Parts: sequence; C-alpha cells; structure tokens
Amino acid sequence: MAEKWEPYELQFLREVAGQMSGLIISEKLERTHAAIKTMARKKGISLCVQPKNKDPQ
Repeated sequence: MAEKWEPYELQFLREVAGQMSGLIISEKLERTHAAIKTMARKKGISLCVQPKNKDPQ
C-alpha cells in the first residue's frame, strides 16, 4: 500500500516543481519517480523544468 503524503512533502513539491526535475524531487523525498508524477498530476502541478533567464548584457 502506498504511503500517505505528508504536508511538508506536498509543500516541497509545489515549491520546487518547475525548478527541479521529477527525478531529483523523487530522490529528495525518497519516493519513486512514478509517485511524484502521479501526485503532481492529481494536484495539477507541472513538472516541466523552466529554463533560467539569462540577463542580456
């Protein structure tokens, strides 16, 4: 049976989604990549990593 998600895990997922890849998030939370993708989908969180803006100088 799947482990229940703790509030801090959901908060972390919301905060870093789009900045870290799903694989790195799964390592940090010690959950499978599939679990991260499933929860992100359920909560409507995009895992697409956004490129960092470079300052045009």
